[in-house]
Amino acid sequence: MKKGNGVLLLLLMACMDLCWLYGWASFSITAATGRPFPAIDACAIFAFSALLTHLSSGRGWRVVSVLGLHAFGFVCAALETVRAVFYASYPPLGKAWLLAFLYHAREPVEWVLLVFLLMWPAALWAGGIALSRRRKDYYGACTRFDIGLAAFFTLYLVRFAMEVKGGMWIGETLSPALIFPFFLFSLLAVGVARSGEGAEKAYVAGYRGIGLVMSACAATLLSAGCLALLLLPWLTSAARKGQDVLARNAGPLLPVLERVLRFIFLPGSIRPDPPGSGPPKGAGWQVAASAKGSWWMELVQKAMIRTFSVVAVLLVILLAGLLVFFVVRWLLSRTSVSGARREAGRRGSLLEAAWRVVTLFYRRLVCAVRGCDRAAEIYEALCSWARRSGLPRAACETPAEFGGRIRRSFPRLGGHIEVIVGAVNREVYGGWTLSDEQLRSLTAARRALRSPAHWPRRLKQRLSGAGG
Repeated sequence: MKKGNGVLLLLLMACMDLCWLYGWASFSITAATGRPFPAIDACAIFAFSALLTHLSSGRGWRVVSVLGLHAFGFVCAALETVRAVFYASYPPLGKAWLLAFLYHAREPVEWVLLVFLLMWPAALWAGGIALSRRRKDYYGACTRFDIGLAAFFTLYLVRFAMEVKGGMWIGETLSPALIFPFFLFSLLAVGVARSGEGAEKAYVAGYRGIGLVMSACAATLLSAGCLALLLLPWLTSAARKGQDVLARNAGPLLPVLERVLRFIFLPGSIRPDPPGSGPPKGAGWQVAASAKGSWWMELVQKAMIRTFSVVAVLLVILLAGLLVFFVVRWLLSRTSVSGARREAGRRGSLLEAAWRVVTLFYRRLVCAVRGCDRAAEIYEALCSWARRSGLPRAACETPAEFGGRIRRSFPRLGGHIEVIVGAVNREVYGGWTLSDEQLRSLTAARRALRSPAHWPRRLKQRLSGAGG
């Protein structure tokens, strides 16, 4: 698709989404508060969200920075929505309305109404984010057209039910009329998307691309408008006669229909149990006879309860710690970057991290139970230790090269690292079988690596990233 067609298609799809989103927002806010929701504010929230998402995508920023930027923008949008609905007489950049909003005492119903009001700037903000990340092609335009048509159909049904069945007249007439610009923008978007595809097309001289689509839409709208104005009296008469015929013929079916609707929608009542219909005597466990057991049974019961309580608390703490760790890690990760670095940003997913944690826990448990009997296991533990210290092993590095790079960052552990690297070279490449004394020296070297005395140096290396 050409660049000009891409920008035009983006604007048309934005107008499509704005039509049904603002239609629902205007109808809901007017019905709940009795005050209108300005269209300029809705368009500004939608456009600012899409622009902010476009500017922050593909730059490699940290997730916490992107979330903070969107949170600040949404707070500004929510405050502007509250001002535009409840304090429209105040200037937008003044603080008088904010002080009046903060110091106003509210009932619980008003708090519920405020939360309901803030749902619509959130929906508009989410719509802008989705627009910026959505595909701009023919199938995307058709999908948005279907969704918007379903939204308008549901809106009409809700308005009809409230006005006819509920007797609630909403003094808002803009949302039903938004379906006409929605159809216009949808036809233009579908036509532009179809015209911008790579297939070869032939047009009549003087009518190419967007000109042909605009001409077809204008001809369709003019023809429909002229026919509607011309046939309006006959259509009104036909509608009234059809209503009378339906009312006369559907009269005998109303009792049956009423029973069906009552059966479907009215909640059923549970018949209370008659008095004295409890369980028979002797049913259940005979606990009363043995309520007072021996003292050691009570002691065992208390010990089991305390043990299960401690285990449950420890599991909750462990799960909470893992959840906090993964959330913080996700917040501190960077977003994807356009180009070849995009694939590198997809490796650290939460599922892979959880699987690595489970695998590491299993290996540690097995090693603690039966011990390490091969130098390769000690070398694998050295690789994990170096990766957690900010020095991951490259795929092209030999054990000697990897050990030399770690010794330059941790000179005090050079002897222990050399023992592990030499043992794995003799075992893997030389085919030697290590003796018990050599395995004890490897275990001592591994224990020295895990000493808390080296944690400050490892943390500094992890944060600096030098030599990684």
